[in-house]
Amino acid sequence: MSLADKPKLYYEMYKFIKYLYTLIHNFPKEYKYSLGEEVIGSAWQCLDNIVFANKLPNSRKSQYILKASADFERVVLRLRMANELKLFNDKKMAYIITCEVAIEKMLSGWYKWAKAKIS
Repeated sequence: MSLADKPKLYYEMYKFIKYLYTLIHNFPKEYKYSLGEEVIGSAWQCLDNIVFANKLPNSRKSQYILKASADFERVVLRLRMANELKLFNDKKMAYIITCEVAIEKMLSGWYKWAKAKIS
């Protein structure tokens, strides 16, 4: 089974992380190993929580979906800071925002579904 055959959220987050590696590769050294590593680490933590939540029984999914959502918000905040520091251009930020909206929508929808399964 290829990654494209996994749930759409897995695939979108994976593609986003892959994009982040290419983005951060071009950060100046002073930011690459601080801000850049935080972005990548939080992004992987988000994907790990998505994978973990998917393996749990429905009654336990929501807490890990919330963790994934919080990790993703950390990624986005750090990317906004990087953009304000002019570490990448506004065109790249526009792409990041497009990904952000899509991923947040999927996480939010999944969380609502999981909460409904508990009730």
